[in-house]
Amino acid sequence: MRWRKGSASVREQHIMDMLLQAVFLVAVFLLYWIGTMFWNPTGFHMNYWIVSSGAFFPTVVETSGVLVLVALIYGQLDWLKSGELNDMEKGTITDEGIGFKTIRSVFAGFVEEISHRGYFIYGAILTVFISNKVWPFALLFTFVVLAILIFMRLGTIFGWISVVGLGWWYVSIITSGETDLVYAWYEQYVFPTYRWIIGADGRQTLMIAIAAVAGIQIVGILSMKLISMVLSPDMTKDRAKWLGVVRFKRIFSWTTVLMICIQSIVEGILWYVLVTHIDPEVTLQGPTILVAGMITANGWFRKGHKYQGWVGMLSSWIFGYYMLYVALHYGLWYSIIGHTLYDAVLFASEHMADRGKELLEGTPVHRIMGW
Repeated sequence: MRWRKGSASVREQHIMDMLLQAVFLVAVFLLYWIGTMFWNPTGFHMNYWIVSSGAFFPTVVETSGVLVLVALIYGQLDWLKSGELNDMEKGTITDEGIGFKTIRSVFAGFVEEISHRGYFIYGAILTVFISNKVWPFALLFTFVVLAILIFMRLGTIFGWISVVGLGWWYVSIITSGETDLVYAWYEQYVFPTYRWIIGADGRQTLMIAIAAVAGIQIVGILSMKLISMVLSPDMTKDRAKWLGVVRFKRIFSWTTVLMICIQSIVEGILWYVLVTHIDPEVTLQGPTILVAGMITANGWFRKGHKYQGWVGMLSSWIFGYYMLYVALHYGLWYSIIGHTLYDAVLFASEHMADRGKELLEGTPVHRIMGW
C-alpha cells in the first residue's frame, strides 16, 4: 500500500480554489449589501448569527453531536478499505496531510454555510422573483427545447403526437390567467412536499424510502463483488471500462463490501435523524418568495455535490436542509461549526485509521485485510 504522502500540485489547486471561492464570496456579499439597499421585498437580512439563547457548548453538542459521531464512524471504516482503493485516492484532498485537510475543512465550513445559508438566499430570492416575471418566455423556451428533443429522440410520428400534447399543456397554462405561476408552483407543490417529508405524516414513508436507497447501494456492491469473483485477477480498466475500476478482485474484497454496506446503513440512519429533527415551522414560515429562496439556495448546494453521484446529491440535500434549520433556529455560527466539525472529524478519523494501518504494515493482519 502507498501511504498518504500528498501532492504539491493538489495543494496548489485547492489553494487556488479557496482563493476563487473567497473572491466569489466577496462578490456575492456586495450583491447582497447593495441589492438590499434598493430591493428587499421580504426584509431578508443576515441577522441570525446567534439565535438560540442556550449555552454555547451544549448547543454545539445538540446541533453537531450526531454529525461528529457519524464522521468518526465514516473515518474508521477506512480500516476495511482495500489498498487499491486507497491508491485510487492519490491526487485528491483525501491523500493530503491532516493539517492541510483541517484548514480546508474550516474554510469549506465557513464559506459554504455563509453562502448557501446566507448570502445565496438573497440571490435565490432575486432569481425566483425574476423567474416569476419572465415565466411566459421561459415556458415558451422550455416548450421549444422539449419539442426539438422529442423529435430527435422519438422521430416524426411520436414527435408530432408529443408536441401536440405539449402544445395543449402550454396553451392551457398561458390561458389559465395565473400571473404568479412560479410562486403558485412553490406554494402548491414544493412547500407541501417539503412539509410532508419533514413532518410526522411522512415518517413511515420516509423510513421506507431511506431503507430502499440503502438497499440499492448494498445490492449494488454485492453484485459488483459477485461480478469480480468471475473476472480474471489481472483484469484492467482498459478491458472493463463499463465497470470503471482497476483490479476488481482486490478492490471488491469482502472487507470493502462490508465497509460500503455499513456506510450505507449509517448514512440512512443519519438521514432519518437529520430530517426528523427539522422543524417545518422554522424552515417553511415566511413570505412565499423568502421560503422559495431558501429552498432554491439549498438546491444549489445539492447541485454543487453532483460529482458525488445521485446518493451524494441526496445526502448533501438533506445535510444542507438540516444546516438551514440549524442556522435559522440556533444561529448561522452553529451551522458553520457543525459543517466544519463534520469535515474535520471525518478527515481526522481517516487519518487515524491510516496511521493504524501503517503501524501494522508487514503483519499478518496487513495481508489478511488486503491493505
